[in-house]
Amino acid sequence: MLSTNSLVLRDIPLNLGWNWISFNLQFPDPAINPALASLKHPANDLIKAQSGFSAYGGPWIGTVSTLENTTMYQFRADQPDTIKMTGRP
Repeated sequence: MLSTNSLVLRDIPLNLGWNWISFNLQFPDPAINPALASLKHPANDLIKAQSGFSAYGGPWIGTVSTLENTTMYQFRADQPDTIKMTGRP
């Protein structure tokens, strides 16, 4: 028997440099630090929204404090990485 409580697992690969990303799933906790906690190499990474940005400096620091499933982002990866997310469609 398999039970998923309506959550979907999704991997978002990030190439070195700038990437356009959108999540299309709703994070259980949309705060930026738990939402991007699956990144293995976040040092020097940057995420931009239409009205702000945040950079990784231990925790994520900046004006982007939550991630929305209806917004597109630009993500600059210092190393190739993958965002592994679980959320609701």
